[in-house]
Amino acid sequence: MNNKSAKDLLQYFRVKDNQKALRKLNKFIAEGKNKLHFLIDFDRTLTIGIDKTGRDISSWQILGNHLSEKARVKQRKLFLKYRPLEISGTMSHDEALSWAHQTLNIFTKDGINLNEIEKDFQQKTDIRPYAKEMLTFSEKLGIPTVILSAGIKEIISLWAKTFQVSPTLILATNLIIDQNGKIIDWNKNIVHTLNKKEQEHDKLTKIKEERPNTILIGDAFEDAEMTDGDKNVLRIRIFNPREDEKITQEEFADKTFEKYDLMIENGTLEPILKILEMIN
Repeated sequence: MNNKSAKDLLQYFRVKDNQKALRKLNKFIAEGKNKLHFLIDFDRTLTIGIDKTGRDISSWQILGNHLSEKARVKQRKLFLKYRPLEISGTMSHDEALSWAHQTLNIFTKDGINLNEIEKDFQQKTDIRPYAKEMLTFSEKLGIPTVILSAGIKEIISLWAKTFQVSPTLILATNLIIDQNGKIIDWNKNIVHTLNKKEQEHDKLTKIKEERPNTILIGDAFEDAEMTDGDKNVLRIRIFNPREDEKITQEEFADKTFEKYDLMIENGTLEPILKILEMIN
């Protein structure tokens, strides 16, 4: 595949360093699908982050919407305490872990039932345009797709079932469910925004050893850190700021290119398909 073909891909993205992006694209195209895997964030990356009523939504919020009013107030207080730290980039690992533990404790004490959540899940969830096509085409090509998320694995699995997609691996916080569907505990190996690291997971290590080229896709600035390396990692960010981030598109782009190679501005994952079509 020649340089011109790879160069044609850049029209689908916003890019700052064209030459660096082209070097990576040419390398990935030349080395082919058998050396490639995807590492993908979930909330606001494979989803658009709002439900069908227009409200902000994440895998955590889907559970939170099923809390009693009293429990919901407690969860909201935690959000107001920790979210400003997350936005400012000053939240520590201990604070991120504490936030997750306290929220999960609210879920278990309030007796949330996953069976009830599944009943109305289809009316509330979403999928980013071309996400299904990207995942399906990757599966057809035999390219592993790994979701690494600070969300809830059971909700992500339900999402995959709803939209009939089959990611190779889902790494996220696991809930412990009783025989009636009630949340009774959680796996203490919590995945949060500050510890989403590819090399910390054995199953991923094996994939990366066999397929060293990584296309990383995320929406948050921190998602760029899901794996180490530069030459073998093409980092792509989706322009999808939350309402409370108060950032312009130009400010978002300037920050993005501190760590990412490419940015998608049209809200779809169709540009990723364009890459896959050249690797095919």
